[in-house]
Amino acid sequence: MIINYVLIGLVVFLILLVIYAKFYTKSSKDIAFVRTGMFGQRIVLTGGALALPIFHQTTPVNMNTIKLEIERKENNGFITSDKMRVDIKVDFYVRVFGNNEAVALAAQTLGARTLNPKSVQDLMEGKFVDAMRSTSAGMTLEDLQSKGKEFTDRVYKLTENVVTKNGLELESVSLSRLDQTSKKFFDPGNTFDAEGLIKITEETEASRKKRNEIEKDTELKIEQTNLNVEEKSLEIKRQSEYARIQTEMEISTRRSAQSAEIA
Repeated sequence: MIINYVLIGLVVFLILLVIYAKFYTKSSKDIAFVRTGMFGQRIVLTGGALALPIFHQTTPVNMNTIKLEIERKENNGFITSDKMRVDIKVDFYVRVFGNNEAVALAAQTLGARTLNPKSVQDLMEGKFVDAMRSTSAGMTLEDLQSKGKEFTDRVYKLTENVVTKNGLELESVSLSRLDQTSKKFFDPGNTFDAEGLIKITEETEASRKKRNEIEKDTELKIEQTNLNVEEKSLEIKRQSEYARIQTEMEISTRRSAQSAEIA
């Protein structure tokens, strides 16, 4: 009878051991997880926890830095303070804070999306776009080109506290592309675009005139230089001819004198 109890206990122990080995979930340096269900919520950053399919649910949370690329161009380009439209691309580098509260918040608000940067980008894109648009609207096209660091600093400040609501930390913001939108994407029916088109036309015409003046001035300088070279060349030829004639006259005079002496 005792042996039977021992065998039953051993079998139960082996069953529990198999269940434990099969359903014991470990975290890693890259992936933490949040277990919910029986016994409440448990956040696992290091080590592991038992997660039974019927009684528990686990949500993985990516702890690596992820890159979110936000780009607006052509018809969707941003309008600057001087009414120009710009094609712009900004890279946001974010990650989940390495503490229990942030991991729990990320699991609650983002879920398994943290494993897919594209899913996170789709969720956060609107917030980033708002920050980029408002910052662009406060700077001229020239400012954006010459003060890229100032642009990224402003965007960083506007989005830093926004991402924390999802348990994220904004590591850095990088301006990876900036260019004036092609003129063909300006809408003449849009007030801002109409003003931008006027400015582009004025600047283009002024540049054309200046370029034409420079080209004509360059042509005149080239012609003047060629004329000076030709005049110097003719002067050299003239001097050479004078020297030749002078030499011939001297030779002729000497010959005449010698002939006279001989006679």
